[in-house]
Amino acid sequence: MTAIKIISNPYLQEIKFQKQEDDLWEDINIVTAPKSQLLNDDIRDGFFPFVVQQIVDIICNEYASEDEPVDLVFEGTGDEYKELETVCAEEVYFQQVALHKSRKHLENARFILPEIREIYKDIEPLINRSDLEQTDLIKEEISKFIDASSDQIPICVFGNYSTGKSTFINALIGRELLPSGDEPITGKIFKISNSKRADFAIISFTTSDDVVELRIEDNDFIFKKGQMASDLNKRIYEEMVATREESIIKRVRRVLVLLQDYTRDNSESDISDIIELIIPFGMGLLGNQHNNFVIFDTPGSNTASYSNHVAVLKKAIAKMSNGIPLFLSEYKALDSTDNEKLYTDIKTMNELDSRFTMIIVNKADEADLEEEEGRIGLTKNKEKTLLRFAVPRNMYGEGLFFVSSIIGLGAKIDGQFSGKHYLRVYSRIKSEYSDPANPMWIEDLEAVIVENIVDYNPELHIQNEVIKDDTRAIQALEACQKQLDIYKQEISNKMEWKA
Repeated sequence: MTAIKIISNPYLQEIKFQKQEDDLWEDINIVTAPKSQLLNDDIRDGFFPFVVQQIVDIICNEYASEDEPVDLVFEGTGDEYKELETVCAEEVYFQQVALHKSRKHLENARFILPEIREIYKDIEPLINRSDLEQTDLIKEEISKFIDASSDQIPICVFGNYSTGKSTFINALIGRELLPSGDEPITGKIFKISNSKRADFAIISFTTSDDVVELRIEDNDFIFKKGQMASDLNKRIYEEMVATREESIIKRVRRVLVLLQDYTRDNSESDISDIIELIIPFGMGLLGNQHNNFVIFDTPGSNTASYSNHVAVLKKAIAKMSNGIPLFLSEYKALDSTDNEKLYTDIKTMNELDSRFTMIIVNKADEADLEEEEGRIGLTKNKEKTLLRFAVPRNMYGEGLFFVSSIIGLGAKIDGQFSGKHYLRVYSRIKSEYSDPANPMWIEDLEAVIVENIVDYNPELHIQNEVIKDDTRAIQALEACQKQLDIYKQEISNKMEWKA
C-alpha cells in the first residue's frame, strides 16, 4: 500500500507532502516526483480548507490503484484534519483513501492564542522599558503581533473606477454612507469601523496644519479636535447646524460630500488621503457580525492617482496583518488586462493574505449569464470559461461572487435612498423582478425558498434518503409546502410599492 503524508503548517502558510519508502518518509519534490501536481504553487502555498479536495483528487489520481487505497497520513491542526476527514468520507474517495492522523500535530490557533496573549502581557513591561533601545523593525513586529492577536479584521476593497466599490461597501454595512455615482469620485481612502453604538459617529482627517475629529450625535455634534478658524471647518460647522434634524448617517454623508467638493474645487487642498469613519453599521452582512471588521475603500486601480494611493494604503495597514483583499469587477471586465500592477501589489503586501482574495462581480443583474435549463446558475462550461478570464486567473482565491450591490442595499434600507442615482437604478431593477406573475420569478423564488427551508429544517431533508415510511414523507412534504406558502405571502406583501 502506498503511504502519503500531508504536512500542513498554517502558521508558516505552507503545505508539504511526503511518501514512505522503506519505512522512511521522503519529501515529494522536484527531484523525487518532478511531474506531481502536488508541487504546484497554488497547492503548496494555498489555504488548506480551500485546496483540500483538490489535494485528495491529485493523490488519488497519482498514487491510488484499483487494487488498494492510498494510506493517507495527516500532520497539522485538528481543525484541518476535520476538513480532510469530511472530504475523504465522500463516497467517491471512500474506497481510494485510508485516512490516519499523525501522532505529531499542531494546536489550533484558537487554543494557543489566549496563552500567547498571557505570555505577552508578562513580558510587555520588559519590552517597554525605557532603557532598552527598540529599532523600527522591532516596533513594527510588536504592532503586527498586537493586531494579529486582536479580533480586528481588515478588508481592503479594490477595483477599477465605476465598478461600484462604494455601493458594495454601503451594502455590506447596510448604510447609504459613501457617495456614489457614474464618475470616479472616490479620491480618498476611507477607513470604516463599526462604532458598536447607534447614537454617534466620528469622522477624522488631517490637513497640513490641523487634526480634525468631528463627533456627530443625534441632533448634535462636537469638534473634538480642529481649528474652528479654518475655512473648511467653518463649512462643516455650518452644514452640521443646518442638518441637526437629519439622521446621523445622512449627516456623515453630507460631510463626506463636502470634503469631496472642497478637494475638487481647491487645487491646493491638503486634506489627508485617508479619512477615518467610525459609524454604527446597519443591517448589512458585517453589522450582524461579532468580529471587528475594518474596511478600506480605495480609489480605482486604473486611475491616475492609483500609485500614490497604494503607497498611502500600505502605510495605513502597515501595523495590521491577515487582511482580506476584495476585488470588484463588472462581468464584462473580468477579462480586462489593465490590472497587472494591482495583482502584484496585492500579492506583495505582507499585510494582506492573497489566499483569501474574493472576486466580486458587481451589477450582476445587468450581466448576460448563460444558465443551464432546469438548473439555477451558470453552466459548467461557463464556469470553466470564467475561471480562465484575466481577473480570476490572476486573483482567484476564496471564490467568485455575483452580486447586485444596489439591490442588496435597497433591501436593507427598504428602498429609502437619499441619492437619486441609487433610487433610479433600484427602481428600474425592482420593476423587472418584483412581479409575482412572472413565471421565471416564481420558479426561481420557489427553488431558493425550498432550499432555505431545508437548510433551516433538517428534518424536511428527504432527498436522496431511503424512506420506508410513506406517511412521514407525505407529512414532511406537506410541512414544506405550508412553510413555502407562508414565505411566498410574506415576500409578496413586502414587494408592494409604498405610496
